[in-house]
Amino acid sequence: MIEFEILYDGLTEGLAGCQKKIDWDTALGVYYGISSDGFLRISFLSSIPAPKLEPTKQLSVFQGRESEGVYWTSFDLREVKAKKVFFSFCANLLEALRTEKNELEALKLLKNRYAMWKSMFKKEFSNKLSREETQGLFGELYFLKNCLPDELPIEERIRAWSGPDKTSKDFAFGNTWYEIKTIGANSISVKINSVAQLSSSIEGHLVVIKVEKMSPEFQKEDSSIGELFNYVLNNIDEEETEALFIAKIASYGIDVAGDESMDCKFDVKSVDRFTVSEGFPRIEESYVNELGIFDVSYSLLVSTLSEYKEG
Repeated sequence: MIEFEILYDGLTEGLAGCQKKIDWDTALGVYYGISSDGFLRISFLSSIPAPKLEPTKQLSVFQGRESEGVYWTSFDLREVKAKKVFFSFCANLLEALRTEKNELEALKLLKNRYAMWKSMFKKEFSNKLSREETQGLFGELYFLKNCLPDELPIEERIRAWSGPDKTSKDFAFGNTWYEIKTIGANSISVKINSVAQLSSSIEGHLVVIKVEKMSPEFQKEDSSIGELFNYVLNNIDEEETEALFIAKIASYGIDVAGDESMDCKFDVKSVDRFTVSEGFPRIEESYVNELGIFDVSYSLLVSTLSEYKEG
């Protein structure tokens, strides 16, 4: 896997308008550099015209013929704050083309892979993610990577992840479910935002992840959304699942051009699981429905849940 962050960090302003070739054995020539306007650029060289690609607000697309049999397709990042996602985008494009030797098929792959990524570069949001929302997404990705059974393939983990889909449970597969709550290291309670989050006739799990917000200089594995995003993406083998994962991240509401959430640093202090079954202190849907109560939220004191703690 090529480390594009290292490649682009090695470029200087004096190279604006120039590109360097990447030694990559694929049907298309691959180049990286800085455009004449000062934007990070990745380009693909072909001997036949590429399919027409539409730009987004954050990602410009330039396609054209330089001479007979020389055609360029270039992507320019227009928002410097989206660099982390752009580096992942570049690596993912190359990985998709890695074994394709037919030029026409390689261009089709390029088109399909770009279509998959457009959702990460086109959305506009009026508000950035709140700290609570950022913590929540970080915790769900941390759980997806580190807390499910080792034998469960990454593709199944992603399909089981329903947090971004606004369902009542964050993860559900087989005959069980998990609700993830990520709270501050000194928090004593977890908020249950709706009755449905813990209400079920099937035994499930409440997972409480305690984290401490750290400075940008903090260096530890799995300490940011961006790191976890890159790890998961780089370990997916199925194109369909890659598209699903990117769509889930985009639907969560991260604005890659202006939201600093991707790089927020957290130190995970503890991960505790609690079995949610009969007797667990929760408000059941059947109870509130009988009373005609609507839209209930409540908080649980973590210290009172010790008898339900797993492990």
